[in-house]
Amino acid sequence: MDKLITISFNAENILSKHRQVWKYWYHKNKSSYLIHSALAVFILLGGIHMDDSAPFPTGTLIGAVYCLFVSFTWLIFFQRKKKYFKTVKNYTNRSQQNKLDYNYTFSDFGITYEDDEKSQKVAWSLLKSVVDFNEVLLITNKDTKEVQFSISKKEIGDLEYANLYQLLKQRLA
Repeated sequence: MDKLITISFNAENILSKHRQVWKYWYHKNKSSYLIHSALAVFILLGGIHMDDSAPFPTGTLIGAVYCLFVSFTWLIFFQRKKKYFKTVKNYTNRSQQNKLDYNYTFSDFGITYEDDEKSQKVAWSLLKSVVDFNEVLLITNKDTKEVQFSISKKEIGDLEYANLYQLLKQRLA
């Protein structure tokens, strides 16, 4: 049951695909970021309101520390995004110079990824699921819950994309 997909390098497709990977990660995590932000503001305002008559502003202090923590969390989020896209841009530039083509082989064992620089084999048992997110197939790792592989419809075409999605749904069900 070996299925080989060869993808020619296209800088725009790679950047677009990685934007979708980031959007997927953000989509999965934004609710917790927003809940913590609202909770921090609520605690701070509640502390300010309750500390009017107290000798020591404990509630305000707790709210301020929590707001500071949430602010640092957002700062780390944006730094992670900046670093991620810098890494993607460096990879894209290096690949563009070398005109790397890459292959995915889907076999009974799992998925094998190969290009001129690296090779990676991942068994089906190590993969969790496949998600069709904005015309990009995102194949997630079972342990880290991170996107292990991503293949876009632009890279392989409509028919191949649909067939591959069905194959991955069967294997990762």
